[in-house]
Amino acid sequence: MINDLSKSRILLVNVGDIRSKRIYREYPLGLGYIGTILSNHSASVVIYDFSLEKVSIEEILHNFQPSIIGLSFLSTSWPIARDLIGKLRSQFNGWIIAGGIHSTLFPEEVLNTGVDVVLLGEGETSIVKLVKTLQNGLKEKLAAVPGMAFLHNKEVVITENNPPIMNLDIIPFIDRDLFHDLTLYSHHSMIISRGCPYSCKFCCNWGVGVKKCRSRSPKNVVEEITYLIERYQAKTIYFADDLFFFNNSQRMEFCDLILSNEIKFKWVVQLRADSVSEQLLRLMKKAGCIKLCFGIESGCQEILDNIGKHISIEQIRQTFNLIKNVGIKTKTWWILGLPGNYEQQLESLNFMKEITPNEISIHSLIPLPGSEYWDHSENYGIHIQNRNNFNSLYYHSLPTNINFDYLSELDIYNLFIHFINELRKAGYKTTDECSENDDLILSTPFEEKGFNI
Repeated sequence: MINDLSKSRILLVNVGDIRSKRIYREYPLGLGYIGTILSNHSASVVIYDFSLEKVSIEEILHNFQPSIIGLSFLSTSWPIARDLIGKLRSQFNGWIIAGGIHSTLFPEEVLNTGVDVVLLGEGETSIVKLVKTLQNGLKEKLAAVPGMAFLHNKEVVITENNPPIMNLDIIPFIDRDLFHDLTLYSHHSMIISRGCPYSCKFCCNWGVGVKKCRSRSPKNVVEEITYLIERYQAKTIYFADDLFFFNNSQRMEFCDLILSNEIKFKWVVQLRADSVSEQLLRLMKKAGCIKLCFGIESGCQEILDNIGKHISIEQIRQTFNLIKNVGIKTKTWWILGLPGNYEQQLESLNFMKEITPNEISIHSLIPLPGSEYWDHSENYGIHIQNRNNFNSLYYHSLPTNINFDYLSELDIYNLFIHFINELRKAGYKTTDECSENDDLILSTPFEEKGFNI
């Protein structure tokens, strides 16, 4: 086989975040796809999730003895990844590959820490050719592999773009057995699409070139669900897409397939509040949907317009009235500190009380690399003091390293305290004090625990 990788022992690592607090315990799907493709070409692969696993890299190196190590990390994980790369370079003689959003945005910085190759963007179509090249010791041939960045004579070389995969149905289902400890996760997760038709200014999707919207077919998604139930006895599945399919016809086709095949499982998805109807909601509930997640962001129409959300307060209000009538639980995300004055921030509190979602998660505005608010922050009254201080990029905390023209640090602190106090009066309990039987739950940067699914 021309792409036989049986000589390769590949360790894939999801680098932990700066803080340990997580919204959900999700296994790293991106590494799952890469690992599955490599395993299908005879490589020996194991995936470790350092977000959850308390094991030393020395122990893994001793026990597994990899020939290639692949690291995936976000900008919020970069300080930890940088230290890990330094440690690996002193103990590991093989190849180190880095991927993920941060590596794609800052390939030169990542390469200069000791990484051999950066895998840019979607790596599924290039990873086998890359590993084959490294396996045979042919680093000089990397220029022929698309979607790569590497150093040559201390200069960064970036190869031709790797075109996006348009037919996602051709990608194999993730082999969850590759994860070192699948018992760490309380549920299974899937992703069914790539790209986003929207361009919210706080989101980094567009900054990494994720512009083409592509979705797996409902039939293909249902086949993977059947696989998860039969192979892993999956009872609950979280769909990690920002938007569950891109149109209602696909959503309804998916539900019809679930019902016609009598597939029994519970599922949670993310949607926009302007993308549902009562007919769809009732069908989703009948097919097993137990929770709908929405990024509301703000209860102020002017703020929503300015961030490019392209949705109205009235649309959100009507959707939540429908959801209550149908009887599906809701989770919502909100951001304090989006460009807008103190009084406009308070409009979110009034709107929270009005629509009363079951779960409210409130974050600080943290401009993420690749987003409009990072690339052109000064245009919006956002001042990032040190763009190399990635320790501050953590939206489960109060802003550090960031100043706003329109809100002071004390303003943001007072807003959070006011929201917490008022929502408690309205019947919400924080994630630190709630039980599984509580129906109204609140999470802010002040809590130690995140949400369970």
